[in-house]
Amino acid sequence: MNLTTRYTLMLILSAVTGGLSSFLPPELIPRGMILGVFLTLGLIILNHISAARYARGEPPHLGAAMLCGAVSGAVAGFVIILSYGVGGLETGDQVFPQKWFNPVATMVAATSAGFLFHTAYVQRFARKNRWARSCFTLLGMILAGYLQSAIRFTTAGIFYPPNPPDVWVSFILGPWFTGVFFAILWYLTVTALDPADGMVKQGQAAKAPAAPVPEKS
Repeated sequence: MNLTTRYTLMLILSAVTGGLSSFLPPELIPRGMILGVFLTLGLIILNHISAARYARGEPPHLGAAMLCGAVSGAVAGFVIILSYGVGGLETGDQVFPQKWFNPVATMVAATSAGFLFHTAYVQRFARKNRWARSCFTLLGMILAGYLQSAIRFTTAGIFYPPNPPDVWVSFILGPWFTGVFFAILWYLTVTALDPADGMVKQGQAAKAPAAPVPEKS
């Protein structure tokens, strides 16, 4: 499978899984789709600017991953604001009647999502064992998803004060059905198609010294 096909599938599936993670309420499905697509675009850009490191058998630089994540998340936030409007969206939710579409809250939530998810995702290069790497990265993505949701709920609460006592349920359980769910689906989608791991292994193989040729007796 060539790079163009891989990246196209990554973008399409990121939109699908992003929408699935935001189906409650259905009005928020486009938000998840937008975020998923732009975070994947950030990952594609990271692969492009890290090509020289991959050729040397080195993983992407953590700072570059953080920057690509934050920028792609910020762009996603801007597109979400344009899509839903500055005034927000009335969903009938009992805790947050308006689903945190204040421009500042939206930008903070989307930017933090990109920063945290990309930071957690590139940690998969920190382990050599395949299963240890998968488990370590998945746990990091779960933590990133929970932190991102906590940031989003907290920022939203500043602009749209929640209705007690349901707020505690949303802050404790809400992240598992929003940020964590999104993080897991996005991770499983991109890790299945992202060519970065194969590129790094190819670079390492190219650097490895050639096996000595046995002398003829």
